[in-house]
Amino acid sequence: MAKKDELRYESDPTFNGVEIDEPSRGNSYIGIRKVRWQPDADFKIDLRRYVIRTDGEEYPSKGISMDDETADKVTEGLVSVGYGKTDELIKSLSSRGDFEEGLANLSTEDGTKKFAKEFLDDLLNAENVEVKEF
Repeated sequence: MAKKDELRYESDPTFNGVEIDEPSRGNSYIGIRKVRWQPDADFKIDLRRYVIRTDGEEYPSKGISMDDETADKVTEGLVSVGYGKTDELIKSLSSRGDFEEGLANLSTEDGTKKFAKEFLDDLLNAENVEVKEF
């Protein structure tokens, strides 16, 4: 097993990482990246604390790596239980290349496919939905 100072990882240059929080006390932050820990391995989504050393180098600390399928399930699970601000989620989703296709293929709870307009009309016409004026 490699010593902490010998850990080597490579970030996927095509993946724009995300800093989850501001560096605390200027020396660490939590980030989402796509990394691999061995040269021949696949890149995986990585949620981890990064420590910024006094020389400015970042050092990976405790965290978790997951394949794309697991990352999708974690994301969908968090959203389904109320995490993420709806307006920010919609903004992020609307910039994706598959957004229009997703709107065209919305499924109801019974699995029926509906276009976004039908889906939203049904949702707004449900008896338990309160429509607010802006």
